[in-house]
Amino acid sequence: MNTQDLASATTNDAGAAPGPRGLWEGPRPRIGLRVDLRTTAPGVVELKALPEHRIKVHAGPPVRGTCQFDRFLYTRGDVDIVPAGVSDVWHEEDSNTSIVLEVTPSLLRRTAEDIGIDPDHAGLEPRHQVRDPQIEHLAWALEAERAAGYPGGLIYAESLGSALAIHLLGRYPAPLTSNGGLSRPQLRRVTAYIEEYLDQDLSLKRLADVVGVSPSHLKTLFKRSSGLPVHEYVVQRRVERAKWLLLRGDRPASQVAVETGFAHQSHMARCMRRILGATPASLMHAGRQVSRWRP
Repeated sequence: MNTQDLASATTNDAGAAPGPRGLWEGPRPRIGLRVDLRTTAPGVVELKALPEHRIKVHAGPPVRGTCQFDRFLYTRGDVDIVPAGVSDVWHEEDSNTSIVLEVTPSLLRRTAEDIGIDPDHAGLEPRHQVRDPQIEHLAWALEAERAAGYPGGLIYAESLGSALAIHLLGRYPAPLTSNGGLSRPQLRRVTAYIEEYLDQDLSLKRLADVVGVSPSHLKTLFKRSSGLPVHEYVVQRRVERAKWLLLRGDRPASQVAVETGFAHQSHMARCMRRILGATPASLMHAGRQVSRWRP
């Protein structure tokens, strides 16, 4: 059974005219909003965690599917809200066509400031198969603009994006934290994102975008929730993964350093000595010793 990534293994309408360069191209368009008409074939669909919030509006014939132990039926107009940093996997029995809107956390933050909401609370809660005529109307308006080659330009696109952001913040805001730290869903999202992209450059801004807060606020909230500064948490997770890979003994230390996000092998060694009191060489030796005694 093939697995499709909804974020990449999809197709847009054939013949759609491209928009103005710099406005709609790239992962973070200038207006903070991207629209695509996407189609997936029947089978397993994987939704990978992204820094952007995703609004998915079912746009085609009914689709039957299974998510964990539940069965569902998508019908035209069903809306899914997937917050930044959230991933999911499900199975669909039919071809699925949807309008997918990617909304950057920065757009929600700007909108929150404009309407008098604390921008550090400008997140969204996950929702599945809700009926929302306003989101559906805005999604189709954005899709029509894309298909026509964006004749309205930046001003019209920004007005639609602002209307969508205001509606989302008003109707589907993320729950406020109760202990002065990240909410449980926020903490799960950011730690899951760290695990998935541990080998990449996890800047504070990138992680803050996942939960929709400012980088300075994330530093405070993350430490209150986890007991560790966010940078130290990332380093410890990298050390733990590197330890596991070194004990396996099937790749050199230099490769392990790259695969776990360290700048270089010496950087990995310094962090290991500080956190574990061990060196990469000693862990590789221990792994070889264990392998010798395995039946």
